[in-house]
Amino acid sequence: MYEGLFDLLLNRSTALLYAPTNTALKEITLSKLAEKIGTSQPNLSNKLKRDNFSEKELNQIAEVLEVKYEANFVLEDIERFKTDN
Repeated sequence: MYEGLFDLLLNRSTALLYAPTNTALKEITLSKLAEKIGTSQPNLSNKLKRDNFSEKELNQIAEVLEVKYEANFVLEDIERFKTDN
């Protein structure tokens, strides 16, 4: 099936999980998502507006959507890194 990175689109009413082919794989209302992660829909909407999610909340969202959440640090310029340190 699908493996790798996915995009999560959160809007005012729906959370959509997209595969690299822009195919919507999962869809859930924000009300249902809020319920499943133990918060209110207005609170989740406010977090969405502020783009202010904790890593714990992102992991909870991933669990509901049956995916794995990963946060990454990416070093793009190794040469600059070597000279700055």
